[in-house]
Amino acid sequence: MAHAVAYESTTGGEEEVAVVLSAQPVSSEKLKKALAAEKEGGFGEFPQPFLRLVFKKTGELKHWSALGGGTTVGGSSDGTGELKLQDGHVVGKASAAVDPSALIPKGFDVRFSATLVKSSEELPASTAKKYGPAANVKPSVTGVFKGNSKEAKLAYVSAHWREPFGDKPSMVLVFTEKDHSKDKKP
Repeated sequence: MAHAVAYESTTGGEEEVAVVLSAQPVSSEKLKKALAAEKEGGFGEFPQPFLRLVFKKTGELKHWSALGGGTTVGGSSDGTGELKLQDGHVVGKASAAVDPSALIPKGFDVRFSATLVKSSEELPASTAKKYGPAANVKPSVTGVFKGNSKEAKLAYVSAHWREPFGDKPSMVLVFTEKDHSKDKKP
């Protein structure tokens, strides 16, 4: 899980720090909804799959839960972990050993580092990723390209954002002999 968010929370009057590790980024809007749901006594929803670790203010792991693929698992006595607060940043680790005899074998071993969102902090709105030309720079093409044993006269290049590949941003570069910059799809 490549993304982490940490925030202050309160359960039964006890202050805690929750750390959510997920495969996808957690937007400000999702975090706001989760915080509101938790204040009402419910559970916050995050992009799945995710692992939610709840620590006491002393840094001791209190309990954990994970959700993904329609399955929810959790525990309190089977996990260990520690959390350290350093200059508004949390750094820590947590683990739970896999019990192969359990009905649903579960376990994890994670390390994390994330900025702590204070309960009094107002979250900024997330900015949506804009799709379109990669930059306001006129692209140029140099070099020789041979296709079907013929030299192509490539004179134009266009770049377009595409869906992420392997959880990383991606773009398509199209090299052509004709100018397709005004076309909707190259």
